[in-house]
Amino acid sequence: MTEPLEEMIINGEDEVTKLKTKLSSINLLSESTRIDRSENTESITCKILREKCKLMESQIRQFDERKLNALPDDIDIQYAVLKDNLIKRIQQHKECSSFLEMHKKETQELLERELTINEELKAVVTSIEMKLQETEQEKYSKSEVLKRLEAKCSTVDKINKQRWNDMCTFLDEHYPLPDVAAFSKVKTKLCDGEEHSLMNLQDLLPLKLIVKELMKACIDRPNDPYIVIDHRYWPPYVDLLVQCDIALRHPEHSGRIKLMPFHL
Repeated sequence: MTEPLEEMIINGEDEVTKLKTKLSSINLLSESTRIDRSENTESITCKILREKCKLMESQIRQFDERKLNALPDDIDIQYAVLKDNLIKRIQQHKECSSFLEMHKKETQELLERELTINEELKAVVTSIEMKLQETEQEKYSKSEVLKRLEAKCSTVDKINKQRWNDMCTFLDEHYPLPDVAAFSKVKTKLCDGEEHSLMNLQDLLPLKLIVKELMKACIDRPNDPYIVIDHRYWPPYVDLLVQCDIALRHPEHSGRIKLMPFHL
């Protein structure tokens, strides 16, 4: 492995020697012909040869430095060093390949998401364009628009009433007012543990009316949708609404509750 390097050094030294000899002859010729050797009038050929000599000398110094770092003549050591170098290069190649594969996978996933979003946006644009064309083709008068709105409001009102009736039927069936025994038991606990107590069984509101009051306060007073719990509210039903996340207690006054803002 060192023989080619030595040959390159020898060839380089010979070349530098030849260039120096040629440069010396040119200098002698210049002096004999009394050529001005100042920096401004120096022969271009001399300048080129001088720079070429400097380059060759620099290359020879590099060869000398590389010669110090060359591998020893022992074949086993050369094999071990080259093998280790090859293993490192293979590992670097694997790491680079793994990174590129991961980057390729992420890019493909991103492309698929972008294509999906693009298709969805195209569908939305198509739907809007069709709706716009229908709107431009159908020109209604004010009275016709009013009738259409009234018909829609009537339909919504019917649906709302039907759902309210269904909910009331469900609540009356599964959450009726307590009987005398349950009422007396809860009243005794409240009298022992709290200042207020239930007045009588007839004053209790059914669960459907409690829900109705919560809904009404949420719509009529959105800035203060809380209602005050008094002797008319059956405590187990209030706790049920809170535990099921249908109602929320006031953070500072536990005696006030509001409907969970499902519409937000």
